[in-house]
Amino acid sequence: MRWLALLVGFLFHHVKKLLALIGAEGAFRDEHRLALLYLLTVADAVATGPSAATPWRMTLIRDLVAKVSHVFARGSMDRKQAERLAEIEARVRRELVGVPVADVDAFLDAVPTSYLLSVEASDVPDHVRLVLPAPAGDEVRTAVRPGRSPGTYLAAVAASDRLGLLASVAGAMTLSGLSILTAQVFTTEHGVAMDLFEVRGAFEPDITDDRWRRFEQMLGESLDGRLDLAEGIRSLRSHYRPPRAGIPASVEVHQDASDFFTLVEVEGPDRLGLLFDLTSALAGAGFDVHSAKVATYGPRVIDVFYVTDADGQKVAQAERETELERVLRGAASGP
Repeated sequence: MRWLALLVGFLFHHVKKLLALIGAEGAFRDEHRLALLYLLTVADAVATGPSAATPWRMTLIRDLVAKVSHVFARGSMDRKQAERLAEIEARVRRELVGVPVADVDAFLDAVPTSYLLSVEASDVPDHVRLVLPAPAGDEVRTAVRPGRSPGTYLAAVAASDRLGLLASVAGAMTLSGLSILTAQVFTTEHGVAMDLFEVRGAFEPDITDDRWRRFEQMLGESLDGRLDLAEGIRSLRSHYRPPRAGIPASVEVHQDASDFFTLVEVEGPDRLGLLFDLTSALAGAGFDVHSAKVATYGPRVIDVFYVTDADGQKVAQAERETELERVLRGAASGP
């Protein structure tokens, strides 16, 4: 969302000093403070000069304020939610004792609210090292540790966000013999994708260091075009039985769940490389995954994606929404 990144930078430059005056320090908390922030932002921009108060920037500010107000109206953010976030942030800061305060602040400012509400505070130290400083170019960073259940592992992957990145990660995991149990995908304000997976060995219980190195090598080769993941997965599938019949694939698109993204829910039979198929279909049709939550329940999967079009906007056009549903239904139904 390039326009949103520009707007956030503009707001940060002009109103950070004003946030302290209303006691928000980055948290709106309620509509009253949102209104105060809006008025202060406009006043500060006008006082700065014509280059800061252009009609385009004022329109973006009004649009963002309207969307945040809608979040309050839906009950997605209220005082209790703000207090919960403050408690989570306090726990995260305790886990990051020893990390420079400036880095802690930068990390908390960059990660989305959904990240703080989803992860365990004890996992955060690994994630800070993945996203600060931001990965450069084609750099990919990984962190792996034992999971919370026997035989599972928690794997975090961070890289500069790009169309098809999640598909590359999922495909490299499949070819490396890693079975994805759950996945959560987040994008920071600075365009760093942080993908968190719970995995287990697809063919043997233990995942050795050699297996992780193989995954990293395959991921690197897929990102620079040396490895055709689709062909590799097709070859691998030829040695295994197709998924169990009787579980129909379904796709539901929800436009009201978010003011910034289109939510799409996919349900269907699990199979080798399914997440790769779904995310490849999205990337191939020009849809970008901003965040996702993937869960496997025995032979069934339920995947939720928050997507935008190539311009970083909601998938608002009827024909594009139809295409979104079509490509995912085709991918979920089988190769």
